[in-house]
Amino acid sequence: MSKPLSRHSIVARSRRQVSIALGDELRLLHFKKCVFYSLNPVGAHVWDLLTEPRSIGDLQDSVLEAYELEPEQCERDLINLLEKMLAAGLVDVHSA
Repeated sequence: MSKPLSRHSIVARSRRQVSIALGDELRLLHFKKCVFYSLNPVGAHVWDLLTEPRSIGDLQDSVLEAYELEPEQCERDLINLLEKMLAAGLVDVHSA
């Protein structure tokens, strides 16, 4: 079983996907699974940041600068999003 994600976890986009912007949303296609995923504007913002490996703490700081959110809720939502992306094979976790 893998470690749970935390503020210190380093994540980046998987190479097994492609993305396209559609208005203020983003669509992702996982190559191997042939499944599409949609991201809202906040998720798309996070996705844009994941072109390079980043800590969840850095991602949270950027989201909080761009959107009016409570820090604790932002962290929970961000970890939840990244856990779903990890389970779907859209992101990879890197060692710190």
